[in-house]
Amino acid sequence: MADWSDIEHAAGDTDYIAHLNTLVSRSQAVATEVETARGGAANLDARLDGLLDASAGLPADLAANGHKITGLADPVNGQDAATKAWANALLVGGGSPASIPITGLGAGAATASQLVRINGAGTAPEGVSPSGLAVTGFGVGGLSALQLLRANGAGTALEGVSPSGLAVTGFGVGGLSALQLLRANGAGTALEGYTLSVPAFSQKSKSGAYTAVAADSGVLLRLTGTWTLAFQAAATLADGWWAYLSNEGSGDIALDPNGAETIDGLASFVMYPGEARLVFCTGTALKSLVLSPFYREFASSGTFTKPPGYRQFAGMIWGGGGSGGRNLSSKIAGGGGGGGCTPFAVPAAAVGTTETVTVGAGGAAVANPSYTDGNAGGNSSFGTLVVGYGGGAGGGNAGTTDCSTGGGGGVLSAGTLTAGGEPAGATVATDQKGFGGAIGGGVAGEGVTIYGGGWKTLFGGGSGGRGASSNSAGGSSVLGGAGGAGLFASGGSNASNGAAPGGGGGGRSYSTTYTGSSGAGAAGALRIWGVA
Repeated sequence: MADWSDIEHAAGDTDYIAHLNTLVSRSQAVATEVETARGGAANLDARLDGLLDASAGLPADLAANGHKITGLADPVNGQDAATKAWANALLVGGGSPASIPITGLGAGAATASQLVRINGAGTAPEGVSPSGLAVTGFGVGGLSALQLLRANGAGTALEGVSPSGLAVTGFGVGGLSALQLLRANGAGTALEGYTLSVPAFSQKSKSGAYTAVAADSGVLLRLTGTWTLAFQAAATLADGWWAYLSNEGSGDIALDPNGAETIDGLASFVMYPGEARLVFCTGTALKSLVLSPFYREFASSGTFTKPPGYRQFAGMIWGGGGSGGRNLSSKIAGGGGGGGCTPFAVPAAAVGTTETVTVGAGGAAVANPSYTDGNAGGNSSFGTLVVGYGGGAGGGNAGTTDCSTGGGGGVLSAGTLTAGGEPAGATVATDQKGFGGAIGGGVAGEGVTIYGGGWKTLFGGGSGGRGASSNSAGGSSVLGGAGGAGLFASGGSNASNGAAPGGGGGGRSYSTTYTGSSGAGAAGALRIWGVA
């Protein structure tokens, strides 16, 4: 083969040889590029082989260098690549929200408009059935009712949704208003097409023996008379049973639980007049609450049974009034002294389960043929806790001298023929009018007092009027009984009796023999009430 010199010789042109040398160099560079290309293809083939082999996957990230990956199928699994068309169809093209798994969002991470398509006003989901929405994990204020469900044009109620189909739970106070849950009427004051069922308040009137039963729960039992109200067994009434009891008469109603059961820890107790209670059952026993306290007047002796539920017991107690005396020969017969009044307020703990009530009798009248002093009124008492003292007897004799009206009872002692009760009771007045017991005492000639019996008194009994040709009217009292009028007349007429509580009787006198009697004193009384 000829060498380069042969070629050069043949061509006879040295420039041609230079061109061939250049061509050789370029051929060598092309060969290098070809070899490089062959090696890169092998590397690319290896990476593509791994992509096709699902068990191996890509050995490294595949850089697209700003180019697209085309021809992908729609994603199925959580880590599948998503196409633009698929994303648009779901998020902005009317896709089903049930297909969007949105979980673990923190407060403010996404707004309602980022979750579902909102209508033009930006107030509610558009074209989405509320039953298909599953929105959970939002804190208070996370979504409003309008962001969850489509509202009507006024923004006041749900549109086209039956309230019975709504299950709205877990909202705190103020989470949803009534207007956001149910459609209201035009005035916005009530639910539309819904009737409220409010149970009627039931009441029964009872005036004789009765047993409260389970069907009486929530009933007002209006009670009158004096009798015993029994109860079914607590187990039958059951825990939660309750009823109102109201003693609307003047008698005493005993409450008697079943068998050995108790009410307020007692076997029984008395509901006095005016008292109202809420009685309820615990399932094993009865209990009660005082709604209105009692007021009870004892006009005669008896027994007070302490009712439960009171802090103290208060009241007033009067002694009996004295009777007037009888006199002759135009001499004055004195009226009986009024019974004193003692107010009291004692703690409930100081009052026994039962306390004996003694009501002092009024002094008996003096009848023909006696011409003598009247009779003193008796003392009243509430157990050993408090005493109301009686008034003194009115003076009388066989016409030898004028006689005085008896002294009124005081708060510490009884009145006598010649003085009012202690402390510092008044003494006999010169004009023979009734003189007062303490406190307040009697001013000579008037007998003015506050609690003691006297001619003019606030609480005590009024003294009886004297039997004389003038000044025969009885004494007055604001809260006690008035004194009876005295009488100076022939014939068989009687002087007036005192009025209860504690009024003294009037004196009886005339110039010749007469048959009428002096006035009797009135009995005392106990008025007591509870302080809850």
